Amino acid sequence: MTKIKEVFKRTEEIRIPLIIAIVNTILKRIEFVEQINKLIQWDEARAKVSPGIFAKALILSTLFELRAPLSHISERFRRLDTEYLFGEGVTFEEMNSYSIGRMLEKLGKCDCVKTFKMLAAMFFKEFNIRIKRLHSDTTTISFYGDYTDIDEGDLTEEEREEMLKIVRGYNKDGRPECKQVVIGRITNEEGLPIVNEVLDGNTGDVEWNKKSLKYIYELIEEGAEEAILVADCKLIDEEIFIKMNDKEKRIAFVSRCPASFSKKSEERAIEKAYENNQWEEIGSFTEGEKATKYTVAEVTEEVYGYETRLLVVESSALESTVDIGIEKTREKLENLVKETEKKKFDCQRDAKKELERFKRAYKKIDLYECEYKIEKEIIEKKANGRPSKSNPKPVTKTISYRIVINITGENSKKVEKYRHIKSCFVVISNVGKEKLGSRELLETYKGQSVVETSFRYFKEGALASVIYLKNPERITGLIMLLNISLLIRGLIQYSMREGLKEYKEENPKDELRIGWNGQPLKAPTYKLFFKASEDNYFVKEGDAEYIINYYSDFNKLQVGMLLKFMGFKVKDLL
Repeated sequence: MTKIKEVFKRTEEIRIPLIIAIVNTILKRIEFVEQINKLIQWDEARAKVSPGIFAKALILSTLFELRAPLSHISERFRRLDTEYLFGEGVTFEEMNSYSIGRMLEKLGKCDCVKTFKMLAAMFFKEFNIRIKRLHSDTTTISFYGDYTDIDEGDLTEEEREEMLKIVRGYNKDGRPECKQVVIGRITNEEGLPIVNEVLDGNTGDVEWNKKSLKYIYELIEEGAEEAILVADCKLIDEEIFIKMNDKEKRIAFVSRCPASFSKKSEERAIEKAYENNQWEEIGSFTEGEKATKYTVAEVTEEVYGYETRLLVVESSALESTVDIGIEKTREKLENLVKETEKKKFDCQRDAKKELERFKRAYKKIDLYECEYKIEKEIIEKKANGRPSKSNPKPVTKTISYRIVINITGENSKKVEKYRHIKSCFVVISNVGKEKLGSRELLETYKGQSVVETSFRYFKEGALASVIYLKNPERITGLIMLLNISLLIRGLIQYSMREGLKEYKEENPKDELRIGWNGQPLKAPTYKLFFKASEDNYFVKEGDAEYIINYYSDFNKLQVGMLLKFMGFKVKDLL
C-alpha cells in the first residue's frame, strides 16, 4: 500500500508535480496509452517506448507554464519521476522532439477526428457528463519557433536532416512560421470539446457549418438527441436552414439571425415587434450595476416554408451606443457636405453629376434632411495695368458652378427606425416555446461564448507552444493531442464546480475563503487550481512511500478542498 507523508519544505529530489499526477490519473482512467497504441502501427518487440507513451508525454508537457519549442520537451521531464509516469527504465532524454515528431506523423495519418471523438466520449462517460447543448465555431492557429539553440554536434545525421525538415518544412517561403490552419470545433455547454477537425487555412465559417452537420447527426444518433445546436450567425444560410428543419433529420438550433437572411427577416421582425409593442422585461444574466438588461418580443414568421421563432432582443448595452452612432452619422454627413461644397465645375452638367454622386453617398447616411441646389457663380476680372480712356480693355468673365447643401435637421422616422435596429438583435430558432421560453432561448444563445472561451484557452502559450512541424500529418496529430489537453483542463474545472455546488448544498452557511487571494470561492477555474498547486509535488522516499510538499497551511487547505471537489484524494493519485 502506498504511504504518503505531508511536509512543508522544498526539495530538489526527483518529483511528480501534483497537476501531473492528476492528469496522469485521468489518462489512466480511460486507458489513453493503450488506446493510442491500438491506433498506431509499431514494433512492440523492439520499441522501448510505445507511441501512446510519447503521446502522453506531449499532453503532460502542456501542463508546464514554461514556454519551450517541441525540441525541448525532454527538458520539462528532467527532474520528474519518469519511471513512474512512463515505465521502468524510461528516462527524460527519450522524450525528445524526434521521437515525438515521428509519433505525431503516425498519429496524424489516423482518423484524428474519429479518434478524438471516441476519446472525448470516454472522458464524458467517466465523468458522467451529459450533452444538453452543442456549440459550433472555428478559429485559426499558427505554429512558429526557433531552433537556434540546438547543439547540432550532438545529433546524428538522421536527426540533423529531420531538424532541417522541421525548420523549413510546411512553410513554402522558408520564413520562421508555419502557415495557419483552421480548427472546426463542437463543444458541449461547458465548453468541453467533443469534435475537432483541422481544416485548410482558408476555410470559412459557412463551409465548416455545412460540414459540421454530419458530426451533429452522428452525435444525435449516439445519444445527444435532446441537444440543441447553438452557433453564431454564420450558421444561418438558406441551405443549412432547410437541412436543419428537415422532418426526418431535424436539428434543433438557436442562432443569431443575419441581417441579410431571408430578405431581411431580422429587420422585419424588429419593425413588427415595435408595431405590436408587446415587450417582456427579462432583466440581466449577470450581477452588478453595469450588467446588460434585456427586453424581448416574440415574432413568428414562415421562413422557406417552416414556421420559425424570431426573438427580438432589446439590449441596454446596444441602446447606450445608439446616440454615439447617430452623432457619428452626422459627422460623416458634414464631412461629405464639406468635401462636395468645396468643388467647382466649369459646366452645369459636371455639377449635376457631382450632385448625383452626393445623393448616392447620402442615401447611406440619410438620418438627416438636406436641401441642395446648384449655384451659378460669375467672377469678373479686369485687365492688368492702367485702363486706357480711348481703348479700354474688356472685362473677363469666368462662370463656374458649385453645389450648396444645407442640413435642415433629423429625419424623425428614419432616426426612430435606426434606433430600433441598432438597439436590437434577433435570435432565430426552431425550438418550440414549450421547451424554451423567451428568457431560456436568449440564455441558450448567450451560452455560445463558452466555445469562444474554449478557443482562447487553446491559443494560450502553455498549450500552443512555439513549435515547428514539417508536414500536415504532424500538425493534425499535434492539434488532436492539444485538444485532449484542453479537454482535461475543462474536465478539471467542470468537476471542481460540480463538487463545489454539492458542497454548498450540504453546507449552505460555510463560506469557503479559498479563492484568489483568500476570497470566497464561487466558480473555481483550472487556472486557480494550477496556480494553487504549482509548488505542490510528490517525492519518492523508498519503494512505496512518497512525501507531498505544501508551502503553507492555507495552501494545504486550498488544494485539499479543490481536490475534494474534483473527487480526488491525495493518496489516490499515486
